[in-house]
Amino acid sequence: PEKLDEKTIEEITNGIKLSEKYWSVREDGNQLTVRIAGNTTTFTYDKTKGRLTCPNTDSLCGKIEK
Repeated sequence: PEKLDEKTIEEITNGIKLSEKYWSVREDGNQLTVRIAGNTTTFTYDKTKGRLTCPNTDSLCGKIEK
């Protein structure tokens, strides 16, 4: 997809609908912020590859990418 939206997030999570209180997408649709157990991390969306990458090296990022 051209940018992230609710439908794209559902595809990424294999059909699991996440409450919007746990995630948000930047207005341009290129960054996804995820909040889990009081921790926050931000992924960047590469529309040419249809892939999320995590530029941070925090532990939450590593757990989500696995």
